[in-house]
Amino acid sequence: LCDINKEGVDANVKELQEAGYEAAGYAANLCDEAAVASLVSSVVELYGRIDVLVNNAGISQKVTVADMTLNDMQKMFGLFLLTKAVCEVMKKQNYGRIVHLSSVSGKRGGGVFGGAHYSASKAAVLGFSKNLAREVSQYGITTNCVCPGLINTDIWKSMSPEQAKPVIDAIPMGRPGEPE
Repeated sequence: LCDINKEGVDANVKELQEAGYEAAGYAANLCDEAAVASLVSSVVELYGRIDVLVNNAGISQKVTVADMTLNDMQKMFGLFLLTKAVCEVMKKQNYGRIVHLSSVSGKRGGGVFGGAHYSASKAAVLGFSKNLAREVSQYGITTNCVCPGLINTDIWKSMSPEQAKPVIDAIPMGRPGEPE
């Protein structure tokens, strides 16, 4: 597991280990090339290979295009460096599975929480995943992209009832999805 939040990683690793699974955790900023290289090297050193990558990194930031910075844009597409580094390992193995998490926001051009850069990055994840499939399939690597809607996470729970009502009204099930 990897996250920029070390405490979160440690808690998730502990939970998995207590449930009887083998797990290791790393804290890294996926927008930092050196941190990504170190992360991938550490995982290969520990396990000898990387068979599966689930790119679930993401942030949400409510900001208008006028107030957006280049750094804001770069943070939104954090999966690039990790995918690139892991693909090199998977190519040598001639095997790998990559799952990218996008969002319905990338399909419809807007979401509940993020700004234009969030929607753009999620649309980019879709295109990136499709193109990557063409590039790496010859190495036995497959890529897929999942586009969930609203999920019952801390971001959702932080909304006021007034903010939540129009969101819930637009969901056919009348509720957010559950992380499980």
